Amino acid sequence: MPAADTIPRRILDQARRRPASHAYFAKQAGVWRPTTWRHYVDEIRTAARALIALGLPRGGKVAILGFNRPEWVIFDHAAMMAGGVPAGIYTTCSAEEVQYIVHHCEAHVVLVEDLGQWKKIAAQKSNLPLLRHVVTMKGCPPIDDPMVLSWEAFLAKAAPIADQTLDDRIDAIEPGELATLIYTSGTTGPPKGVMLTHKNLAWTAQTMIDHGGARAGDSTLSYLPLSHIAEQMTTILLPATAGATVYFAESIEKVPDNLREVPPTGVFGVPAQPTLWRRPDGTEFRIVGQSHELFVLVEVEGELWVVDQHASHERVIYEQVLETLHRRKGEAQPLLLPITFELAPTARAALEEAQEYLTALGFDIQPFGGAAYQVQATPPYFRASDTPELIIELAQARADGRSENSVEAKIEDLAARVACKVKSVKAGQTLTPEAMKALVKSLLDCRSPFVCPHGRPTMVRLSVQQLAGQFDRR
Repeated sequence: MPAADTIPRRILDQARRRPASHAYFAKQAGVWRPTTWRHYVDEIRTAARALIALGLPRGGKVAILGFNRPEWVIFDHAAMMAGGVPAGIYTTCSAEEVQYIVHHCEAHVVLVEDLGQWKKIAAQKSNLPLLRHVVTMKGCPPIDDPMVLSWEAFLAKAAPIADQTLDDRIDAIEPGELATLIYTSGTTGPPKGVMLTHKNLAWTAQTMIDHGGARAGDSTLSYLPLSHIAEQMTTILLPATAGATVYFAESIEKVPDNLREVPPTGVFGVPAQPTLWRRPDGTEFRIVGQSHELFVLVEVEGELWVVDQHASHERVIYEQVLETLHRRKGEAQPLLLPITFELAPTARAALEEAQEYLTALGFDIQPFGGAAYQVQATPPYFRASDTPELIIELAQARADGRSENSVEAKIEDLAARVACKVKSVKAGQTLTPEAMKALVKSLLDCRSPFVCPHGRPTMVRLSVQQLAGQFDRR
């Protein structure tokens, strides 16, 4: 019986598919520090085992009270992965409102950001008979209360819980089970808990992606309240489904600065919010020159951009390949020397089943006697030497997944591989002024110009003010 399609399953799959890519960035000591998908999922699994160690049963509830932080999202994912149910609380809630939600959702454990949020819990402890533990996020000063665990002490609780115990919890999750509780703001009375199932979250996230919501390599800035389903979709559910990267804003006041520092490919906002980001399509730019045969220096509207020539060209090629494959335009380039290869019986069956699909992508594959096949044409950008392996992977994805989503995910992976293998601009290569201009223009025309297909930045942007500050100019 196939495993249920849930957000916990999807985020585990991200760690398998893109372990070294960046899952999120958080600013530490003035520097944006990345965390890979592999490490991110390790953090989530450890937190999930810790929750089990604290006695969280299947269907048990936890609550989260704090600004957007990695710990917020790790804890949320961990609760769902352990078969539990998270509930976010607005940071602006009073002690009485916090007590109402924590008690109403029957939370066993609460995660709080700092001393200020802890004090709301402390003031209502006598009215929270079901609450057993409070966990603080990183950086919170020690709290002298037997109920309270630091983030580090909380994670240490995971040690006696085996990975198999957690895997059993994940396997037991059913699509129709409760996944999360979203509490209303309470403007017309006590807050109401909206019950959302695993099926609801998975379907909504995939539907948004199908309509252009996010892709691997996209990035966003997390700054709106995570207690609201809209920001949970942007920060938690879409990245787990698409493999997009999240930058956690330092604070709501720092959002404009953070947007300039880490220009995301998209930002979610509500109509009452001012415009925080304008994508630079059509922006005027001037090529300053090339540095060390590695970087292209560009002046853009009061900023200096240092563009990584290899990473940026990979992004350009990646999106061109996706345009060909993802949209299935069927463009084909005949091969001067057709490629002949043989397949095992299972692979032959997969190829025959996927033949019509591969033809639509631009492959011309003909039987060549016995177990042999001959490739006479491929989509643009494919190197002849890589073609048999890529054809087999596409055919197998079609046969195994039997779903559009799994095949499209495979196409994105293949596009990233093709972008690496074609004759892209390399580090150490001298570029003419015309080539530099063409590269930057093509990059700005990309859907996601600021990260390469593997999650690395394509450029560093420095404002005139930042540069002046380095020279102690006021």
